[in-house]
Amino acid sequence: MISIDVLRKHIKKWCAVILLLAVVVLMSASIIALISASQWGVQVTPLPRLAKMQMIWFAVGIVSFIVIYMWVDFDAVVEIAPLIAVFVIGLLVWTKFMGISIYGSRRWIAVGNFTLQPSEFAKISTLLMAVYAYKYKEDSIRMTISVVFILLTLGLILIQPDLGTTILIASGVLVSVFFMGIPTVIFLGAVAFIAILLPIAWNHLKEYQKLRVKYFLNPSIDPHGHGYNIIQALTAVGAGGISGMGIYNATQAKYGFLPVATADFLFASYAQAVGFVGVVVLFIAYGVLFFCLWLYGLTTEDMARKAFIYGALWMWFFTFWINIGMNIGVMPVTGVPLPFFSYGGTQTLANFLMLGLIMQATKEKIVVDRIEKLKFGENK
Repeated sequence: MISIDVLRKHIKKWCAVILLLAVVVLMSASIIALISASQWGVQVTPLPRLAKMQMIWFAVGIVSFIVIYMWVDFDAVVEIAPLIAVFVIGLLVWTKFMGISIYGSRRWIAVGNFTLQPSEFAKISTLLMAVYAYKYKEDSIRMTISVVFILLTLGLILIQPDLGTTILIASGVLVSVFFMGIPTVIFLGAVAFIAILLPIAWNHLKEYQKLRVKYFLNPSIDPHGHGYNIIQALTAVGAGGISGMGIYNATQAKYGFLPVATADFLFASYAQAVGFVGVVVLFIAYGVLFFCLWLYGLTTEDMARKAFIYGALWMWFFTFWINIGMNIGVMPVTGVPLPFFSYGGTQTLANFLMLGLIMQATKEKIVVDRIEKLKFGENK
C-alpha cells in the first residue's frame, strides 16, 4: 500500500507539470476564441488587436507567476495580508468615487490607456485574510480586523453593483473557512442564514438584475430584447456542430448577432468556431486543473494552506459553472469571467498571482524545515 508521503511526493512532482499544461491549453483556447470573436464581415483579420493584447497579458501573468513561485514565501504573504487588504479596499473606494461606469456598473479604474478592475484582486485579498484570521484565531483583535476587512471588501463590491463577484468571493471565503475546521453546525447555520436573506436581497436588486433572472427562465418572452443575448448564445453553441465552423467563420460573432462576443459570450464564439470537439478539449483542461488543485489540497498537511487552495479552487470552479451556464442558457447572464480564458488584463494577472500562491502553498514551510534541520544537527 502506498503511503501518504509517497503519494504526496509523486503528486508534487507530476501534478505541477500536468496542471501547467492544462493552463497552456486554456490560454491557447482563449486566443482562438478571441480571434474568432473579433472577425467582422467578409474581411479576415489573422491576429486581431484583442488577441494580441491577451497574449501580452498572458506573458505578464506568467512572469508574475514565476516571481511568486520562485521568490515569495506563502507564510510571508499571509503575514502582510492586512496590508494587501487595505490596498485593495483603497482601490475599491477609489473605484466607487472615481471609477469608470460601464453598463451601469462602476467597477473599473482608468490607468493610462488601460483599465483596472480591483474586485479581481479582492478574490486574493479576502482568501488571504481568512487564512490570516485562522493563523491568529486566538487573537481577538486580529480576528475582528480580519472579519471587518472581509465584510468591507464584499460591501464595496456589492455597491458597484457587482452581485456575481460578491457571491463568488463570499462563497470562496465560506469554503475556505469550512476547511479550516469550523464546526459543521456553525457552517450550516451561516449557509442557512444566507439562504434566509435571499428573498430580502431580491427586493434590493436593481431592475436589470431582476430582468436577467426573469428572462433567463424564459428568454422567449422577449426574444428581441432581454432574451436576445441568451437566444443568440444558444444559437452560436448549437451551430458549432461536431467540428465547428472554423476560426474565421463563426457567423454569430462575425455578423454582429452575438452581443459582447469577446467578453461575456466568448465561450459561445469559441464553441461555434471549434465545435463539440474543441469544447471537450476545453472541458478536459478545466477538469485537469480542478482535479490537480483538489489533489494539492488533499495532500497538503497545513490547514491554513489547504483552506487557501480549496477556496481558490471553489472560486475558479464557481466561475466556470456560472460562465458556461449562462452561455448555454442554464444560468442567468452575469459578468463572471472564465479563469485563464476570458479576455481581461486584471483578471488574467489576478489568476496567475493566485496560481503562484497556490503552488507556493504546496511547498514545505521554509522556516519550519530550517528549524528542524538545525535541531537535527544539534542532536548529532
